[in-house]
Amino acid sequence: MDVLVLMESVGLRGSTCVVHNDRMPSTRVRPLVMEGAAPYVLAVAVTQVVGHASRRIELGQGDGSLLPALIFLIGSAATVVLWLRCESSGRRPALLGAFLALAMALSTAALLRAALRHESVALDAVLAVGLVLMVWVKPPSSTDARRIVDGLAWIFAVTALAALALEASGVLASWYGDGIEGIATRDFDSSYYWLPLQGPLGIDGRWAGPFEHPNHAGPAGAFLLVVGVARGGRRSWVFIAVGLLVLVLTASRTSAIAALLGTTTALLVMWSARRRSLSPSIPVLAFATPAALLALLGVTAGKAGSVAEEGSQLSSIVSSTASLMGRTEVWGAYWRLWQESPLVGVSKDRVLEAVDAGVIPPWARGSAHNLLLDYLARSGILGTVLLLACLTVVAVMAARSARRGQPIALGLIVILATCSITEVLIYWQTLATSTLILWAAVFASLEQGQVVEGTSSRDPVSAVGD
Repeated sequence: MDVLVLMESVGLRGSTCVVHNDRMPSTRVRPLVMEGAAPYVLAVAVTQVVGHASRRIELGQGDGSLLPALIFLIGSAATVVLWLRCESSGRRPALLGAFLALAMALSTAALLRAALRHESVALDAVLAVGLVLMVWVKPPSSTDARRIVDGLAWIFAVTALAALALEASGVLASWYGDGIEGIATRDFDSSYYWLPLQGPLGIDGRWAGPFEHPNHAGPAGAFLLVVGVARGGRRSWVFIAVGLLVLVLTASRTSAIAALLGTTTALLVMWSARRRSLSPSIPVLAFATPAALLALLGVTAGKAGSVAEEGSQLSSIVSSTASLMGRTEVWGAYWRLWQESPLVGVSKDRVLEAVDAGVIPPWARGSAHNLLLDYLARSGILGTVLLLACLTVVAVMAARSARRGQPIALGLIVILATCSITEVLIYWQTLATSTLILWAAVFASLEQGQVVEGTSSRDPVSAVGD
C-alpha cells in the first residue's frame, strides 16, 4: 500500500513523494527542504534578514554591536555546512553562468574600490560573494529554484510579523534612532505620510521591520504580492495579506506603484499562457490585489496633497510634487559629481564633501536615489556598464521564463526597475533585501512549470540560456 507524504516545508504546494512500504520498509523520508540547493540559499537569506534586524535589538546597558556579527558567523557556518551537504543535480545554463560571472565582477569591483578608497565594508560582503561562488559550483535544479522562491517569501512574511511583535514588546527599537536627525526624520514622516496603523501598533513613523529601511521594506512587500498572486492556494492569502500590510506600514508610494505594475505583469503572463492549472483563487486575487493597491495609492497621494496645502514649515520641502520629494535636485548634484570622474566615479569622501558644502542634502548622502545615477557617480562608466549588462541578462532570463508561462521572474524585474527610479536598492558589496529579490528573480526564471504530484525533486533545468 502506498503512503503519500506531503512535503510543504517551504510552501511547496503539490510536491509529493510516494513511499512503497512493501519495497522500502526501512526508508526514512526527509523533508524536501533538506535536499538540493534550497537549504544553503535560504540560510543566506535568513542570516541577512535576521542579522540586519538584530542591529535594532534593545539590550539595556549592554553593547548590542556584537550580536549582528555573531548571527553572521553562525549563519555563515550553517550555510557552508548545508552547501557541503548539497548534492545538487542542477546544471548551469548559459544565461545563469553569465549572470554569476557579471555578479562576481561587480562584487569584486565594489570591494576593490572600497579598499583603494579606504572605505568600510560590511561583514555580509562575504555572503554576497560567497552566494555567487556557491551557486556557480552547485547550481539549483528547477525544483530547487521553486523552493527557494517560496522559502524566501516565507522568510520575508514570518520575519515581518515577528518584527512587529518584537517592536510591540519593546525588544526592537525604532529604526530612526534617538538622535536629532532621526527624531526630525520621524516627525517629518509622521506628518507627511499616511500611517493609519502606526498608532494602534505603537510604531514611530514609517516602518522598516527587518528590512534595513522603509524604502527596502516596500519592495519586500511587493515581492510577497507577486509570489502570492502567482502561486495561488491558501499560502497566497498569507503572502498577500502580509505584503499589503508591509506596504501600508512603509507608506512607500513608489513601492505601491511597483507592486501594482508587478502583480499586473504577473497576471498578464499567467493569462497569456492560458494555464489550465490556475488555482481557483486566482480570479479573486486578480481583481482584489490591484484594487487594494489602487486604493492605497489614492489615500497616500491624498495625504501628501493635504500636507502640501497646509502651508506649514514642511511645505518648503514638499511644495512641489514634481520634485519627487527633492530627488530631482539630488539627481542633478550627483550628475555633476559623475562629471568630475566619468570613468571610475568619485569616492565616498567626495560625496561627503558635497554634503558639507550644501550641494547635496544630508538625507541624500547615502545614495543618489536613482540606481543609474548612483552607479555613474560612484562607479563611473565602467561600473555602470557592468551593472547594465548584469541586469540585462536577468531581464532576458525573466522574459524567457514568461514565455514558458512562469510569471514571477518578470513581475519581480518590473518591481525592481520601478523602485530603482527613485531608490538605490541593488548593492554588490553587501547583501541587501532588494538584492535578495534580484536573486529571487534569477531563481524564478529557472522554474520550468507547475510542480505536480509525482514530480521528481531532481528536475534538471532545461536549456534556459542555450
